[in-house]
Amino acid sequence: MSIEITLVGPERHAELTGPLRSAFGYRLDPDRVERNLRTPELVQRIAAIEAGKFVGSAGAFAFEMTTPGGKVATSGLTMVGVLATHRRRGILTRMMALHLEEARANGQPVSALWASEGAIYGRFGYGVATLGGAASFENERVVFRRAVGRTGVFRFLEAEEAREPFREVYERVRPSIPGMLGRSTEWWDFRKLGDFDKSLQPLHRVALMVDGRPEGYAIYRHAQRVGVPGPADTAIEVSEAIATSPETTAMLWRFLCELDLVRRIDAPLLGASHPLFHMVMEPRRLRMVAQDAVWVRIVDAASALAARTYAAEGAVTFRIDDALCPWNAGVYRVDGGRAGRSDAAPELRFDVSVLGSLYLGGVTARQLADAGLIEEIAAGAVERADAIFRSPRAPWCPEVF
Repeated sequence: MSIEITLVGPERHAELTGPLRSAFGYRLDPDRVERNLRTPELVQRIAAIEAGKFVGSAGAFAFEMTTPGGKVATSGLTMVGVLATHRRRGILTRMMALHLEEARANGQPVSALWASEGAIYGRFGYGVATLGGAASFENERVVFRRAVGRTGVFRFLEAEEAREPFREVYERVRPSIPGMLGRSTEWWDFRKLGDFDKSLQPLHRVALMVDGRPEGYAIYRHAQRVGVPGPADTAIEVSEAIATSPETTAMLWRFLCELDLVRRIDAPLLGASHPLFHMVMEPRRLRMVAQDAVWVRIVDAASALAARTYAAEGAVTFRIDDALCPWNAGVYRVDGGRAGRSDAAPELRFDVSVLGSLYLGGVTARQLADAGLIEEIAAGAVERADAIFRSPRAPWCPEVF
Protein backbone atom coordinates (compact mmCIF):
# COMPACT_ATOMS: atom_id res chain seq x y z
CA MET A 1 0.00 0.00 0.00
CA SER A 2 1.39 3.43 -0.93
CA ILE A 3 2.43 5.98 1.65
CA GLU A 4 1.65 9.65 1.02
CA ILE A 5 4.01 12.35 2.31
CA THR A 6 2.07 15.57 2.64
CA LEU A 7 1.63 18.81 4.55
CA VAL A 8 -1.32 18.86 6.94
CA GLY A 9 -3.08 21.67 8.75
CA PRO A 10 -3.26 22.44 12.47
CA GLU A 11 -6.66 20.77 12.71
CA ARG A 12 -4.85 17.41 12.46
CA HIS A 13 -2.16 18.20 15.01
CA ALA A 14 -3.31 15.60 17.55
CA GLU A 15 -3.16 12.88 14.87
CA LEU A 16 0.26 14.12 13.81
CA THR A 17 1.68 13.47 17.28
CA GLY A 18 0.78 9.78 17.10
CA PRO A 19 4.04 8.49 15.57
CA LEU A 20 6.02 10.78 17.89
CA ARG A 21 4.17 9.51 20.97
CA SER A 22 4.75 5.94 19.85
CA ALA A 23 8.48 6.52 19.30
CA PHE A 24 9.10 8.32 22.62
CA GLY A 25 6.48 6.67 24.83
CA TYR A 26 4.38 9.80 25.45
CA ARG A 27 0.68 9.93 26.30
CA LEU A 28 -1.67 12.19 24.38
CA ASP A 29 -1.96 15.48 26.28
CA PRO A 30 -4.88 17.52 24.88
CA ASP A 31 -3.77 20.62 26.79
CA ARG A 32 -0.31 20.42 25.24
CA VAL A 33 -1.87 20.02 21.80
CA GLU A 34 -3.87 23.19 22.44
CA ARG A 35 -0.76 25.10 23.53
CA ASN A 36 1.05 24.02 20.38
CA LEU A 37 -1.86 25.25 18.28
CA ARG A 38 -1.57 28.65 19.94
CA THR A 39 2.19 28.94 19.40
CA PRO A 40 2.79 30.94 16.20
CA GLU A 41 6.29 29.55 15.61
CA LEU A 42 4.90 26.10 14.72
CA VAL A 43 4.21 26.60 11.02
CA GLN A 44 5.04 23.31 9.30
CA ARG A 45 3.42 19.90 9.82
CA ILE A 46 4.46 16.96 7.64
CA ALA A 47 2.64 13.63 7.75
CA ALA A 48 3.27 10.21 6.29
CA ILE A 49 -0.16 8.66 5.75
CA GLU A 50 -1.02 5.09 4.85
CA ALA A 51 -4.67 4.05 4.42
CA GLY A 52 -5.75 7.16 6.33
CA LYS A 53 -3.45 6.47 9.30
CA PHE A 54 -0.50 8.66 10.33
CA VAL A 55 2.62 6.48 10.26
CA GLY A 56 5.24 9.25 10.28
CA SER A 57 5.43 12.86 11.40
CA ALA A 58 7.62 15.94 11.40
CA GLY A 59 7.09 19.59 12.20
CA ALA A 60 9.05 22.81 12.05
CA PHE A 61 9.15 26.08 13.94
CA ALA A 62 9.84 29.38 12.18
CA PHE A 63 12.65 31.08 14.09
CA GLU A 64 14.97 34.03 13.76
CA MET A 65 18.39 32.72 14.82
CA THR A 66 21.33 34.89 15.75
CA THR A 67 24.42 34.44 13.59
CA PRO A 68 27.86 36.00 14.08
CA GLY A 69 27.08 39.66 13.41
CA GLY A 70 23.58 39.08 12.08
CA LYS A 71 20.51 36.88 12.03
CA VAL A 72 18.96 34.30 9.72
CA ALA A 73 15.46 32.92 9.14
CA THR A 74 15.58 29.34 10.39
CA SER A 75 13.32 26.31 10.14
CA GLY A 76 13.55 24.46 13.46
CA LEU A 77 12.86 20.80 12.77
CA THR A 78 10.92 19.01 15.53
CA MET A 79 8.38 16.26 16.24
CA VAL A 80 10.11 13.72 13.98
CA GLY A 81 8.90 10.16 14.34
CA VAL A 82 8.12 7.04 12.31
CA LEU A 83 6.12 4.08 13.61
CA ALA A 84 8.33 1.09 14.40
CA THR A 85 6.17 -0.97 12.03
CA HIS A 86 7.17 1.29 9.13
CA ARG A 87 10.94 1.63 9.49
CA ARG A 88 13.30 1.05 6.54
CA ARG A 89 10.72 2.13 3.99
CA GLY A 90 12.17 5.54 3.09
CA ILE A 91 9.54 7.52 5.02
CA LEU A 92 12.00 9.71 6.92
CA THR A 93 14.01 10.45 3.78
CA ARG A 94 10.89 11.62 1.94
CA MET A 95 9.73 13.73 4.90
CA MET A 96 13.16 15.34 5.17
CA ALA A 97 13.18 16.17 1.47
CA LEU A 98 9.79 17.89 1.80
CA HIS A 99 10.94 19.75 4.91
CA LEU A 100 13.97 21.16 3.12
CA GLU A 101 11.99 22.07 0.00
CA GLU A 102 9.44 23.91 2.15
CA ALA A 103 12.16 25.74 4.09
CA ARG A 104 13.70 26.93 0.83
CA ALA A 105 10.31 28.00 -0.55
CA ASN A 106 9.62 29.93 2.66
CA GLY A 107 12.89 31.85 2.50
CA GLN A 108 14.59 30.01 5.38
CA PRO A 109 18.24 29.46 4.39
CA VAL A 110 18.93 27.32 7.46
CA SER A 111 17.33 24.31 9.11
CA ALA A 112 18.30 23.45 12.69
CA LEU A 113 17.44 20.76 15.21
CA TRP A 114 18.33 18.96 18.42
CA ALA A 115 19.03 15.36 17.49
CA SER A 116 17.56 12.56 19.56
CA GLU A 117 20.02 10.32 17.69
CA GLY A 118 22.83 12.15 15.93
CA ALA A 119 23.54 9.31 13.52
CA ILE A 120 20.20 9.96 11.85
CA TYR A 121 20.74 13.51 10.70
CA GLY A 122 24.29 13.62 9.39
CA ARG A 123 23.14 11.72 6.33
CA PHE A 124 20.66 14.51 5.60
CA GLY A 125 23.36 17.20 5.58
CA TYR A 126 23.20 18.40 9.20
CA GLY A 127 26.41 19.15 11.08
CA VAL A 128 27.00 19.78 14.79
CA ALA A 129 27.07 23.57 15.16
CA THR A 130 26.90 24.17 18.92
CA LEU A 131 28.27 22.21 21.85
CA GLY A 132 26.31 21.91 25.06
CA GLY A 133 27.72 21.58 28.55
CA ALA A 134 25.67 19.58 31.06
CA ALA A 135 26.75 20.32 34.64
CA SER A 136 25.82 18.53 37.86
CA PHE A 137 27.52 19.68 41.04
CA GLU A 138 27.29 19.93 44.82
CA ASN A 139 26.76 23.62 45.36
CA GLU A 140 28.59 23.72 48.71
CA ARG A 141 31.78 22.63 46.91
CA VAL A 142 31.67 25.51 44.41
CA VAL A 143 33.89 28.46 45.35
CA PHE A 144 34.04 31.53 43.11
CA ARG A 145 37.48 32.82 42.11
CA ARG A 146 36.49 36.45 42.64
CA ALA A 147 34.28 38.13 45.20
CA VAL A 148 30.71 38.32 43.92
CA GLY A 149 28.88 41.60 44.34
CA ARG A 150 25.67 41.85 46.33
CA THR A 151 24.18 44.94 44.72
CA GLY A 152 21.35 43.00 43.10
CA VAL A 153 17.90 42.23 44.48
CA PHE A 154 16.25 38.89 43.70
CA ARG A 155 12.49 38.52 43.29
CA PHE A 156 10.35 35.44 42.75
CA LEU A 157 7.72 36.11 40.10
CA GLU A 158 4.59 34.45 38.80
CA ALA A 159 4.51 33.51 35.13
CA GLU A 160 2.68 36.56 33.83
CA GLU A 161 4.73 39.11 35.77
CA ALA A 162 7.97 37.36 34.79
CA ARG A 163 7.36 37.61 31.05
CA GLU A 164 8.45 41.19 30.37
CA PRO A 165 11.52 41.43 32.63
CA PHE A 166 12.76 38.03 31.48
CA ARG A 167 12.18 38.93 27.85
CA GLU A 168 14.04 42.23 28.31
CA VAL A 169 17.11 40.40 29.62
CA TYR A 170 16.92 37.75 26.92
CA GLU A 171 16.63 40.27 24.09
CA ARG A 172 19.59 42.26 25.39
CA VAL A 173 21.75 39.13 25.37
CA ARG A 174 20.43 37.41 22.23
CA PRO A 175 22.09 39.58 19.52
CA SER A 176 25.58 38.79 20.85
CA ILE A 177 25.35 34.98 21.00
CA PRO A 178 24.99 32.95 17.79
CA GLY A 179 22.45 30.17 18.03
CA MET A 180 19.98 32.00 20.25
CA LEU A 181 16.42 32.15 18.92
CA GLY A 182 13.71 34.78 18.83
CA ARG A 183 10.68 34.07 21.04
CA SER A 184 7.07 35.15 20.69
CA THR A 185 4.91 36.06 23.67
CA GLU A 186 3.21 32.68 23.33
CA TRP A 187 6.57 30.92 23.34
CA TRP A 188 7.41 32.59 26.64
CA ASP A 189 4.01 31.73 28.08
CA PHE A 190 3.70 28.14 26.90
CA ARG A 191 7.29 26.92 26.55
CA LYS A 192 9.30 28.80 29.19
CA LEU A 193 7.23 30.27 32.00
CA GLY A 194 4.08 28.17 32.20
CA ASP A 195 4.04 25.40 34.82
CA PHE A 196 1.79 22.84 33.16
CA ASP A 197 3.18 19.46 34.25
CA LYS A 198 1.68 18.93 37.70
CA SER A 199 3.53 15.62 38.12
CA LEU A 200 6.70 17.67 38.69
CA GLN A 201 7.70 20.01 41.50
CA PRO A 202 6.60 23.65 41.09
CA LEU A 203 8.49 25.89 38.68
CA HIS A 204 10.42 28.81 40.19
CA ARG A 205 11.07 32.02 38.28
CA VAL A 206 13.51 34.45 39.86
CA ALA A 207 14.56 37.85 38.53
CA LEU A 208 17.78 39.68 39.36
CA MET A 209 17.16 43.43 39.61
CA VAL A 210 19.98 45.99 39.74
CA ASP A 211 19.01 49.64 40.30
CA GLY A 212 15.43 48.73 39.46
CA ARG A 213 16.25 47.16 36.10
CA PRO A 214 16.18 43.42 35.27
CA GLU A 215 19.72 42.17 34.66
CA GLY A 216 19.28 38.42 34.92
CA TYR A 217 16.86 35.60 35.57
CA ALA A 218 16.73 31.92 36.39
CA ILE A 219 14.06 29.29 35.82
CA TYR A 220 14.35 26.13 37.90
CA ARG A 221 12.45 23.48 39.80
CA HIS A 222 13.25 21.10 42.63
CA ALA A 223 14.00 17.68 41.24
CA GLN A 224 14.10 15.35 44.22
CA ARG A 225 14.25 15.05 47.96
CA VAL A 226 15.75 12.15 49.90
CA GLY A 227 17.32 11.61 53.29
CA VAL A 228 14.39 12.06 55.66
CA PRO A 229 14.80 12.14 58.64
CA GLY A 230 18.01 14.14 58.76
CA PRO A 231 19.44 16.94 56.63
CA ALA A 232 17.55 17.54 53.42
CA ASP A 233 19.24 16.33 50.26
CA THR A 234 17.54 18.22 47.47
CA ALA A 235 18.50 18.84 43.86
CA ILE A 236 17.31 21.63 41.64
CA GLU A 237 17.31 21.52 37.86
CA VAL A 238 18.04 24.86 36.22
CA SER A 239 16.33 24.98 32.84
CA GLU A 240 17.57 28.50 32.00
CA ALA A 241 19.78 31.11 33.67
CA ILE A 242 20.76 34.20 31.68
CA ALA A 243 22.32 37.49 32.73
CA THR A 244 23.56 40.58 30.95
CA SER A 245 27.19 40.83 32.15
CA PRO A 246 29.94 38.86 33.87
CA GLU A 247 29.05 40.53 37.17
CA THR A 248 25.36 39.70 36.99
CA THR A 249 26.09 36.17 35.75
CA ALA A 250 28.17 35.61 38.89
CA MET A 251 25.42 37.10 41.08
CA LEU A 252 22.83 34.82 39.53
CA TRP A 253 24.85 31.64 40.01
CA ARG A 254 25.89 32.62 43.53
CA PHE A 255 22.17 32.98 44.35
CA LEU A 256 21.45 29.50 43.00
CA CYS A 257 24.42 28.01 44.87
CA GLU A 258 23.28 29.57 48.15
CA LEU A 259 19.69 28.30 48.08
CA ASP A 260 18.76 26.78 51.44
CA LEU A 261 18.16 23.02 51.66
CA VAL A 262 19.73 22.44 48.25
CA ARG A 263 22.71 20.13 47.93
CA ARG A 264 23.03 19.64 44.17
CA ILE A 265 22.43 21.72 41.06
CA ASP A 266 21.77 20.13 37.68
CA ALA A 267 22.11 22.44 34.69
CA PRO A 268 21.72 20.32 31.54
CA LEU A 269 21.60 23.10 28.96
CA LEU A 270 24.64 25.28 29.56
CA GLY A 271 26.91 26.10 26.67
CA ALA A 272 30.18 24.18 26.61
CA SER A 273 31.97 27.55 26.93
CA HIS A 274 29.70 28.89 29.68
CA PRO A 275 31.54 31.46 31.86
CA LEU A 276 30.62 29.56 35.05
CA PHE A 277 33.38 27.09 34.15
CA HIS A 278 36.00 29.82 34.58
CA MET A 279 34.28 31.63 37.46
CA VAL A 280 34.87 28.84 39.98
CA MET A 281 38.07 27.76 41.71
CA GLU A 282 37.76 24.10 40.71
CA PRO A 283 35.99 23.69 37.38
CA ARG A 284 36.10 19.89 37.71
CA ARG A 285 33.61 20.21 40.59
CA LEU A 286 30.98 21.17 38.02
CA ARG A 287 31.33 17.72 36.42
CA MET A 288 30.55 19.35 33.08
CA VAL A 289 30.06 16.99 30.17
CA ALA A 290 30.31 18.29 26.61
CA GLN A 291 27.77 17.01 24.11
CA ASP A 292 26.36 17.87 20.72
CA ALA A 293 23.56 20.43 20.95
CA VAL A 294 22.13 22.22 17.88
CA TRP A 295 22.73 20.72 14.45
CA VAL A 296 22.55 23.03 11.43
CA ARG A 297 21.66 22.19 7.85
CA ILE A 298 22.33 24.81 5.18
CA VAL A 299 19.26 24.98 2.92
CA ASP A 300 20.36 27.90 0.72
CA ALA A 301 24.12 28.34 0.92
CA ALA A 302 24.35 31.72 -0.79
CA SER A 303 21.66 33.31 1.40
CA ALA A 304 22.97 31.70 4.57
CA LEU A 305 26.52 32.89 3.96
CA ALA A 306 25.23 36.42 3.36
CA ALA A 307 23.33 36.39 6.68
CA ARG A 308 26.42 36.60 8.90
CA THR A 309 29.63 38.58 9.16
CA TYR A 310 33.17 37.23 9.14
CA ALA A 311 35.94 37.74 11.63
CA ALA A 312 39.06 38.35 9.58
CA GLU A 313 40.31 39.99 6.47
CA GLY A 314 41.34 37.68 3.68
CA ALA A 315 39.48 35.24 1.51
CA VAL A 316 38.82 31.55 1.11
CA THR A 317 37.16 29.64 -1.73
CA PHE A 318 35.48 26.29 -1.19
CA ARG A 319 33.41 23.71 -3.01
CA ILE A 320 30.26 22.31 -1.41
CA ASP A 321 28.89 18.87 -2.27
CA ASP A 322 25.17 18.44 -1.57
CA ALA A 323 23.32 15.41 -2.92
CA LEU A 324 19.99 16.12 -1.20
CA CYS A 325 19.78 19.83 -2.09
CA PRO A 326 21.58 19.97 -5.45
CA TRP A 327 20.95 23.70 -5.81
CA ASN A 328 23.64 24.23 -3.14
CA ALA A 329 26.39 22.33 -4.94
CA GLY A 330 29.16 24.51 -6.34
CA VAL A 331 32.00 26.86 -5.48
CA TYR A 332 31.65 29.74 -3.01
CA ARG A 333 33.99 32.47 -1.85
CA VAL A 334 34.08 34.46 1.37
CA ASP A 335 36.12 37.61 0.92
CA GLY A 336 35.96 40.14 3.73
CA GLY A 337 32.35 41.30 3.99
CA ARG A 338 31.25 39.53 0.78
CA ALA A 339 30.12 35.94 0.43
CA GLY A 340 28.54 34.10 -2.48
CA ARG A 341 29.10 31.90 -5.49
CA SER A 342 32.39 32.06 -7.34
CA ASP A 343 34.01 30.94 -10.59
CA ALA A 344 37.41 30.66 -8.89
CA ALA A 345 39.18 27.39 -8.28
CA PRO A 346 38.27 25.95 -4.85
CA GLU A 347 40.90 25.85 -2.09
CA LEU A 348 38.80 23.55 0.13
CA ARG A 349 36.20 20.90 -0.57
CA PHE A 350 33.64 19.46 1.82
CA ASP A 351 30.11 18.16 2.26
CA VAL A 352 27.30 20.59 3.11
CA SER A 353 27.20 19.19 6.66
CA VAL A 354 30.65 20.71 7.23
CA LEU A 355 29.35 24.15 6.32
CA GLY A 356 26.56 23.61 8.86
CA SER A 357 29.17 22.98 11.55
CA LEU A 358 31.25 26.01 10.54
CA TYR A 359 28.30 28.35 10.14
CA LEU A 360 27.84 29.66 13.70
CA GLY A 361 31.56 29.80 14.45
CA GLY A 362 31.56 27.18 17.19
CA VAL A 363 33.44 24.43 15.33
CA THR A 364 36.73 25.19 13.62
CA ALA A 365 37.86 24.23 10.16
CA ARG A 366 41.00 22.73 11.69
CA GLN A 367 38.93 20.41 13.90
CA LEU A 368 36.93 19.25 10.89
CA ALA A 369 40.01 18.88 8.71
CA ASP A 370 41.73 16.82 11.40
CA ALA A 371 38.63 14.60 11.42
CA GLY A 372 39.06 14.05 7.69
CA LEU A 373 35.94 16.02 6.76
CA ILE A 374 37.64 18.85 4.83
CA GLU A 375 39.89 18.32 1.83
CA GLU A 376 42.53 21.04 1.67
CA ILE A 377 43.41 21.72 -1.95
CA ALA A 378 45.52 24.86 -1.39
CA ALA A 379 48.03 25.00 1.46
CA GLY A 380 46.99 27.34 4.29
CA ALA A 381 43.31 27.41 3.31
CA VAL A 382 42.18 25.62 6.49
CA GLU A 383 43.88 28.22 8.70
CA ARG A 384 42.35 31.06 6.69
CA ALA A 385 38.91 29.47 6.98
CA ASP A 386 39.42 29.22 10.75
CA ALA A 387 40.11 32.93 11.02
CA ILE A 388 37.30 33.92 8.67
CA PHE A 389 34.48 31.81 10.19
CA ARG A 390 35.41 32.38 13.83
CA SER A 391 32.78 33.92 16.10
CA PRO A 392 33.77 36.34 18.90
CA ARG A 393 31.50 34.35 21.22
CA ALA A 394 30.83 30.63 21.19
CA PRO A 395 27.36 29.81 19.89
CA TRP A 396 24.74 28.62 22.36
CA CYS A 397 21.09 27.71 22.25
CA PRO A 398 19.69 27.59 25.81
CA GLU A 399 16.67 25.40 25.03
CA VAL A 400 15.64 22.25 23.22
CA PHE A 401 12.97 22.78 20.58
